[in-house]
Amino acid sequence: MRLEPESCDVIRDLLPAYADGICSEDTAHLVEAHMAHCDGCAAALAAMQAALPATPAEVEAEQKASAPLRRVATRWRRRTVIAVVTTLLLVFVVFPLYYLTYCQLEGDGVDFECIAAYFQARRAFSAMAEEDFARMAEEIGFYGLRDETGTPQRETAPQEKAAFIQGLEAFFAVDGRSVLGFSDLSFLSEDGIPLGQVTLEVSDGADRRYRIFLRMDWRDGKLYPIETYISSAYDEQAQAFSAELGTLLRTYYAG
Repeated sequence: MRLEPESCDVIRDLLPAYADGICSEDTAHLVEAHMAHCDGCAAALAAMQAALPATPAEVEAEQKASAPLRRVATRWRRRTVIAVVTTLLLVFVVFPLYYLTYCQLEGDGVDFECIAAYFQARRAFSAMAEEDFARMAEEIGFYGLRDETGTPQRETAPQEKAAFIQGLEAFFAVDGRSVLGFSDLSFLSEDGIPLGQVTLEVSDGADRRYRIFLRMDWRDGKLYPIETYISSAYDEQAQAFSAELGTLLRTYYAG
C-alpha cells in the first residue's frame, strides 16, 4: 500500500507508537512503507528514537561498565578529603602545638602559659578600662604589704589587695581622670617566666592624654604588675602622673 506525500501528518502521528513498539503489524507496515520513500519521516523517527530513554537493560549495562570509573572517582575524592583535612590539622593544630610545646620546654618564646596570661590580662585591663578595679584585682597577684625592710608579707596579701583597689579608685576619682583603654598587649616567655606588656591610655584630668607602658609577669595563675614607664618626650607633669599611677599598680618588682 502506497500513501501519498500529503499523508506525512498521519505517519508523524503514528511514529510515537511505532518507536515504542506498541502499534499493530498493519500500522508498522504502513509506517515502514512510507518511510521507504520519505526521508523527512525517516529523519523524524531517528530523532525520536535518539531521544528515547534507555531501556532498563541498557541502563544496567552502562552502570556495570562505569562502575570501575565510579570506584576510582570515589577513592580519589576520599583521598582528596583526607589530604585536605590532614593539611588543615598540620597547619592549625599539630604545628602550633609542636611550637608551643617546644617553647614551653625551652622556656623562651610564646608558650601555653603566655596564652593563659594573655587572656587573663585582657580580663584585667578590660575591667580597668571600665574602672571596675575590684574586678581587676581578682586577676592580680598580691605578695603582701612590705615590712620595714621592704620584704612582702604573705599574711597581709588581703590588705594589699584592698589597698590596690582603694588606691586606684581614689586616683581616678579626681575630676577628669579616666582610663581610656589599652592596646599592644603581649606576652613572651623568658627563662620560663611569661613577661608581658601593655599600653594604657589614660587622661590626667586636665584634658591631656598619655600612653603609659606597663610591664608585668605571670606566676601561679596571677598577674603581677612590676613596672610602668612613659616616653621621655613627655614633660614633667606627665612623668609625675605616670609615676603615681605606677606606684598604685605595682604589686611586685622581681628585681
